[in-house]
Amino acid sequence: MKTSALKERFKEFKVLTLDQVSKMHECSIRTVQRQFATLEVLRSYNHNSRYYTLPDIPKFNIYGIWGYQDVKK
Repeated sequence: MKTSALKERFKEFKVLTLDQVSKMHECSIRTVQRQFATLEVLRSYNHNSRYYTLPDIPKFNIYGIWGYQDVKK
């Protein structure tokens, strides 16, 4: 999985889970985690850290917590 392909997925969907990315790119969860590390993705604070996004996508509140639609991170 190329980093550029992963960035394109985030541009399209904004917020993704490990499982979603794993299925989209037909690779293991561990491979996705390695790619996430290179992109410095953000993970959700709630929802058991289930959701991920890139740093330039969400908006942050005054407390530094980000949100996108109904997912609060």
